Amino acid sequence: MKRVFSNPIVALAAGLGLRLYFVLKFPANSGDTVLYEEIATNWLKHHIYGMTVSGQITPVDLRMPGYPAFLAIIYALTGRTGADARLWVMLAQIAVDLLTCLVIARLASLLVCTSEDSAPDQRVQSISLWLAALCPFTANYTAVH
Repeated sequence: MKRVFSNPIVALAAGLGLRLYFVLKFPANSGDTVLYEEIATNWLKHHIYGMTVSGQITPVDLRMPGYPAFLAIIYALTGRTGADARLWVMLAQIAVDLLTCLVIARLASLLVCTSEDSAPDQRVQSISLWLAALCPFTANYTAVH
């Protein structure tokens, strides 16, 4: 049983299951979903970081470009935009979130290293990976677009 819990693949599979549950059972939109979708679509299709104002695409600086760039990449990869791409966006958010869990686990193991022992603690890495992967407070954000 100990080997099962120390295997990072099992922790990531459990985290994937939790995130898929949230995405498939409780998908949600944030208040500015339409804003981000329009900016990303215009950026991808018209090469203008902007929104449609009075029938014309107008450059805007309402939001930082990180998330619209992420959306534009997903739109370009899937060939879908807006509401048609929401499932793909949430699946990509799951992948990014699980990669972040690996980073958290690695950082935790490096933080507990002492100067005499330069090897990362595998037990700490395993525990922190499980905690990060199964934390419902952060996992539910993957289901919000």
